[in-house]
Amino acid sequence: MLQAHLNDPPPQLAPDLDGVFARAMAKHRDQRYSTAGALASDLRAAIAGGAPETVAAPAERPTRLDATSVLPRRTKRRWRWVAAGVALIAVIAAAAAIWATHDSSSEQSNADLRPFVDRIENVLTQSAAGRREVSAAINAGLACKVSNAEAARRISSVADNRQSILQQLAIVNAPTQATDRMVTLLQQGLQNSIEADRHYRDGFLASTKCRPPANQSFDLARASDQRATTAKELFVARFDPLARRLSSREWTAGEF
Repeated sequence: MLQAHLNDPPPQLAPDLDGVFARAMAKHRDQRYSTAGALASDLRAAIAGGAPETVAAPAERPTRLDATSVLPRRTKRRWRWVAAGVALIAVIAAAAAIWATHDSSSEQSNADLRPFVDRIENVLTQSAAGRREVSAAINAGLACKVSNAEAARRISSVADNRQSILQQLAIVNAPTQATDRMVTLLQQGLQNSIEADRHYRDGFLASTKCRPPANQSFDLARASDQRATTAKELFVARFDPLARRLSSREWTAGEF
């Protein structure tokens, strides 16, 4: 592995980008990009189909390095690994830039995206109302303001309603790959929220005492809530910029 890091060329990934990758991962420091801006400039040009001028081959072939010669020198060995790490970061950054470019190029006009955003906003509004009802039922049950059976009944009713909201997402038309990913994340978030609701219901039904003690159902509910929050946070990170672009409402994961 050490010999490969020091001497082997990086694998070829895409004809238009291999020159950029080769320079970003050059074995000798002087042959690599001196600034991130230079790397970004060449990468943009390569993605656009151009031929970056700065990716010219070196005039002389570098002397092949021998891993055994650097092993006794701790300082040199450390910097070799640092260089390998920097090269890996460059490749990751390049991949991210390619993904972002492809994704943005597939976006349609605001007029095409408006129906999608409006539909998702409607789903979020309905889900937010359900979340408030569930929270109110749980708090009322834990505060002994209603019986455990009544708290469970209210939670179950909301969970069934939220299930119908989730089903609406199955027929939402996602005009781009990015919006399709948003729908998937929202589905995951709502599904886990519904699972949490039903675990809370079961937790209240497991006891007739006021302030039911901690039980397995409540533990499962909290775990489902955590998974729901993770998916929702990923969703809003993608949806809110689009909503902002179309002057629509932005959301937080805790609202729906």
